[in-house]
Amino acid sequence: LSKLASDLEDAQPVVPASIASLVEVVRNRGDRPPVSKEAVAAIKTALDGMPRAVKAKLWGHHIRIYVTPTVEDFEPGVKYQEARGYEGGTYKSCPAFYSNRRIVIAERTMNDDESVKDAFESSQMVNSLLHETGHALDFTSGVSHSEGFKHAYLLDSGRIEPEVANKIRYYLQKSEAGQEECCAELVGLLLGQTERHTTEMRASFPLTLKFLKAKLGI
Repeated sequence: LSKLASDLEDAQPVVPASIASLVEVVRNRGDRPPVSKEAVAAIKTALDGMPRAVKAKLWGHHIRIYVTPTVEDFEPGVKYQEARGYEGGTYKSCPAFYSNRRIVIAERTMNDDESVKDAFESSQMVNSLLHETGHALDFTSGVSHSEGFKHAYLLDSGRIEPEVANKIRYYLQKSEAGQEECCAELVGLLLGQTERHTTEMRASFPLTLKFLKAKLGI
């Protein structure tokens, strides 16, 4: 029995060739536009294009990806809550987030008067998916709180020039949020993310990137 239990513990989940079934489309509420077919297709294609090791982790941890018109359509009332990283802003202006094994990707954000803004390009939504996938991998395995990550992160961050540090200060916060956001952003870069401070992040965190590649198998 002990050997059987050990074998079951070591067994890897059987991952299908396509994990697009993890994607769910959220219906629009009121007069807000529904999610476009192009956006859903782009998210599914990006998901299936991820490295096998990443797909195995998403599948094995039962991560769900919700593509929604706005975050308010996904979770009514969240528009009044302050979102981390938006300097006092609420989820009205949040294009994506990760929480409790759920990756939420919005096609639009909202203005203060609750009217909706123009839709994001599909490529922007994919970039959000890649960053939030970083959070999903982190929160399900504790990567950013591991001694290996913290060691590499502190070594890298201590060598960053002040001018560059000011540009990427969001990822250098003294709280645990700095580690978590840096981890998610770097995983996003490893998966192909191309927005924000791509050049600065790659140049500033070589040791952390090396650690993440080895730790996550990507």
